[in-house]
Amino acid sequence: MTFSPLELLQLLLLLQAVLLALLLLAQRSLWPLAAFMASLALHMGWNIAENRIPGLFDIRPGLAFLYGPLLLALTQRLAWRDSPVRWWKGLLPACMAPLLVALLPSIGGLLWPTVAIWTAAHLGVAFRTLGRYEHILRATHSAYEHQSLRWLRDCLAGLTTVALSDALRLILRPYVPELDMWLAGTTYMLALLVVLYLVWRGWRQHLRFGGLARDEQILVEDHDAALRAFTTAEGETAPVLDWQALAITFETHMDRTHPYLDPQLTVGALARQLGWPPRQLSAFLNQHYGRNFNDVVNAARVRIACEMLQDPARQNDKLIAVQLDAGFASRSVFNAAFKRETGMSPNQWRKAH
Repeated sequence: MTFSPLELLQLLLLLQAVLLALLLLAQRSLWPLAAFMASLALHMGWNIAENRIPGLFDIRPGLAFLYGPLLLALTQRLAWRDSPVRWWKGLLPACMAPLLVALLPSIGGLLWPTVAIWTAAHLGVAFRTLGRYEHILRATHSAYEHQSLRWLRDCLAGLTTVALSDALRLILRPYVPELDMWLAGTTYMLALLVVLYLVWRGWRQHLRFGGLARDEQILVEDHDAALRAFTTAEGETAPVLDWQALAITFETHMDRTHPYLDPQLTVGALARQLGWPPRQLSAFLNQHYGRNFNDVVNAARVRIACEMLQDPARQNDKLIAVQLDAGFASRSVFNAAFKRETGMSPNQWRKAH
């Protein structure tokens, strides 16, 4: 049995998706990604079989209806630790689409635009979920860069590009047939790369961070309520003396115990050290400093890094040692925070001082 170059790419994508789906089955919490891989493998297999089995019952529109809900479920699973993941709504159109194609072949041309709208709606919700996740993460975790899901945003954008490329191929096929093979090859090569990257990063993310907890979501989403805790019944701001007392307590604790040296510090952990409710700490940081938790902690880390860089005993230390001792787990975040606070890079600051 011989395969065309396009079928070979589809076969390669099929084998890759099957292997990755089997690998992901070991991590039950990543079931949306495993299900996505299985659906993709079945889709590629049906593409190959369509050219070899005349009149084959077409299930591909049904599989395509699953992609959006499964990608949204993956986003929710990686972002939220204890929130329910609702993906079952995609089952009804996924089951109905193949039946409609079999009973009313003429409707097949209308199904794919419907699939596109359906998938775009779910991806829109996924992108909005990622934006909300990043906002909450910055306000509650100091190791923001290690839990960031920006890579997932890139993967979703990559998969969107794959879908648009395939749609463009189908639109241009009747008018520019010589481009069909080239566009198809580009589409499947891009899909191979995006899918592999998606699984690799999803696997690492799951092992490293289980997602935000419900109380962290509530803490930030109800931030206005936290601010109201510091206002009087008449709606006027609480006396300045109260803010000063809180600031003294906070800054004394920071200077004496250096909690920011822990690269995994969270707003909940710092609140427990202070004996404050997390909402009170979050409201205080935003009201008094005008900055979120992540920025306040990184500013404190930069101050201690400056002291280290000025210490004659550490003049021969590498910057990576100063970075880690100051509580920064990431070199890029260290450099960005240092420049934001001092206007100079760590190297420039060391030379100037």
